[in-house]
Amino acid sequence: MDLETGQRDYTHVLRRAHEERDVGLALNLYDEHARVRLVGHGAPPDAPEVFRGKEQIAEYLKNTYLGECSPRVGYSLNDVVEGEGRIVLNVAYEDANGIKVLAAESYVVSRGKIVEQLNIEARKEA
Repeated sequence: MDLETGQRDYTHVLRRAHEERDVGLALNLYDEHARVRLVGHGAPPDAPEVFRGKEQIAEYLKNTYLGECSPRVGYSLNDVVEGEGRIVLNVAYEDANGIKVLAAESYVVSRGKIVEQLNIEARKEA
């Protein structure tokens, strides 16, 4: 949080939450009625996996952050001004089964909270 302007550095917070596997830190950024959509292995674009509201998103984050992987956040873009805008991250990790995953994550921020997230994942089997 930038104390002088009252603005959050969303990209920094999301990067830290991913890399430190901090579900609470990430969850604090979401609106109560936010929606997360996942497209990738087993979830095609016309039928994405969807999580609605903080309770479902918390479960999704627990499964994602607390697994046996070591995420690395790469390229990021933060275009959030006065609590409105978009954030884009690329996250790479390898899961416990040796499957390599690259996710492009796009977030929409409104009134200072994440209201929409879309993850598009590509996987490479070990």
